[in-house]
Amino acid sequence: MENITEYKRNFQTKRIADDNLSLPQTYEMQQVKRIGEHIADMDVSISDAINSVFDKTERPVLIVCDDIIEYVNQSFLKMLGITDITRVLNEKFLKFVSQDDWDFIAENIGDILTTNGVLELRMLNANYKVIKTTFDTLYIDDKMHFCFVLIGRPVEVKVSASAVLYDEQVGLPKFSLFEYRVQSAIDYENYKNPTIKRAKVVVCGVAIKNYTAFKNDGQSEFIIQRMAEKLLLGLNKLYTVAIGSKYQFWIVMPDMQSQVEIEQELANIQNLLNQPISNALARYDVSVAMGVSVYPDTAQSAKKMIAQAEMAIRQALKEKKSEIVFFGN
Repeated sequence: MENITEYKRNFQTKRIADDNLSLPQTYEMQQVKRIGEHIADMDVSISDAINSVFDKTERPVLIVCDDIIEYVNQSFLKMLGITDITRVLNEKFLKFVSQDDWDFIAENIGDILTTNGVLELRMLNANYKVIKTTFDTLYIDDKMHFCFVLIGRPVEVKVSASAVLYDEQVGLPKFSLFEYRVQSAIDYENYKNPTIKRAKVVVCGVAIKNYTAFKNDGQSEFIIQRMAEKLLLGLNKLYTVAIGSKYQFWIVMPDMQSQVEIEQELANIQNLLNQPISNALARYDVSVAMGVSVYPDTAQSAKKMIAQAEMAIRQALKEKKSEIVFFGN
């Protein structure tokens, strides 16, 4: 990058006039050029100056100044799966780009800006998944800093099958998959050899009694994550632990042989979840209420068992003494 001054000069004389530059509109290209000419004298921030031009386009747009992100539009945030713009502004651009790609940029930025102006970058989204994106680049003639604009091609966000079935935050099955697994466990008992005794299938819904307090403190995601880890590591591998809809967690326990076994397992879950959760800054005391329904004692379909468990949860939340309630008791 020793010859960057020459690259800048070449870019101003050759690149701006290039009719082949792939920009959303000619008007937008003109606006960027105008910003480049007057950026040193502007009394307003970059975002204020170009927001009306770029923020509504479907193309992801950002401005980088000395490797620091000065501006992003909504399409760029959407591409990365980030809702809080403060997580991007004034951060190093390197933070969101594959290291190999950034090394290539650092070594070839002059040629990129003065030739075809196209970058193919592997960006890291909020879940640290890689998104390959093509950007058109445009240099801004700032006298004090090395600045350029990246204008991406329209991005199609593809939803994978796993994203539909599993929660992205904790990796647990979503409620729809949980309901399917409950019905599968019931069907197995219904259609197995009639000479074999039917086992019981237990549906347990878990509500965190003090969840609102955690949410108000900004700790709800951390609490859910740690509780999910406890359930996955501490329970029988045959059980399905899922993220909830109305309530935080759902558990299905197939192949239960007796009421005594069921009560022992539920007590184990209760003790596991009521243990305090700590991080480097604080300790959080968790209290849970659990509602339970049992096949074939109370219902013989997944929907009805879940509905019964929800009613039992509501009862458990009202009763301060009893934190585990069986439907019908």
